[in-house]
Amino acid sequence: MTINELNILKNTFEKNNRIFRMYSLYLNEFSTMIGKELVDEISNECGSDERNTFVALLSEMLGVNSLDNEDDEAFEMEYISPSVTHLTQDMYLNDLYLKNIKVPKAKYGEWEFTELEYKAYEGFIWNEIQAFDDLKEIPSLAFFSEPFKFPAVLQNGREWMAIKPSEIETMKEPLNLVSGNVVTLGLGMGYFTYMASEKANVKSVTVIERDEKVIKLFSEYILPQFPNKDKVKIVNIDAFDYLDSLTALSNVDHIFCDIWHDASDGLPLYLKIKNYEDKLKNIEFSYWIEESLLSEIRTMIFRTAYSQFKEQGSINIAGKHIESIEELYKLLSSESLRNIAKKMKRADK
Repeated sequence: MTINELNILKNTFEKNNRIFRMYSLYLNEFSTMIGKELVDEISNECGSDERNTFVALLSEMLGVNSLDNEDDEAFEMEYISPSVTHLTQDMYLNDLYLKNIKVPKAKYGEWEFTELEYKAYEGFIWNEIQAFDDLKEIPSLAFFSEPFKFPAVLQNGREWMAIKPSEIETMKEPLNLVSGNVVTLGLGMGYFTYMASEKANVKSVTVIERDEKVIKLFSEYILPQFPNKDKVKIVNIDAFDYLDSLTALSNVDHIFCDIWHDASDGLPLYLKIKNYEDKLKNIEFSYWIEESLLSEIRTMIFRTAYSQFKEQGSINIAGKHIESIEELYKLLSSESLRNIAKKMKRADK
């Protein structure tokens, strides 16, 4: 392994970090600045479709000068353009939950059922990070060309859970995996619970939820609408107390873990749960937004590896001596990181 090889990989991580920083700023400060009139005007003038117009306007807003700067042009083509998807209402009109579950406006304590909306051309994260073999990571940004309304739960006026495209898309893979007796850590608005209960090969869905008010709202307004509500059982207990109570002889087949709001608060909880996998070998685990959580670990490990090589001329990490750049790429793959996560320190120790 040479420092030049490491610097090439370092450049990839720097570009990953650049797109994430840009999108964080955009989503927090400027997500509604691209509007219909502007998109229509530019599309008509340039003869481009809505997605390409949105990409061009987004790049300009982010300070990416793709017309006069070759590096920026390459960055737009490599990162920004492939990150953007133009969604249509039709993609979600037939979602079983959105079609069949009517969420009323109701309030209980600090919790409130309501309806929120994405404005036309408002950008938002709609799916998991796209992670590639070369360790490039691209966020999944999307927009609708018309307003899109979705049910949500607020906690003290702040969005806590919502049945929006990101929720639907990031649940698809875990839902494809589950069968038999399923446990979900975290209730939310019951999207996973509903969709899992609709599967013929799912015998039962046990929901682990520690907040009694969330359980009350769900049980009163949403669960009665489930066609297969007899499959559903709700247990009012902390997720880790529940995991501590399980044994390898449990009749649980699959545990889906969704007790975090996003990747920033989810990593410590994810690592804590991963420690249970070897103790509960007969149970299959899946995790909400796992690729985003692995991205956090990947960046931390690479920084450590790069620092070691600069200081010592060698890399010894995660119990392995890394001799080649190929071995480092393999170490930083998602499959490898899932195993490494099981051996990382628990967040509470």
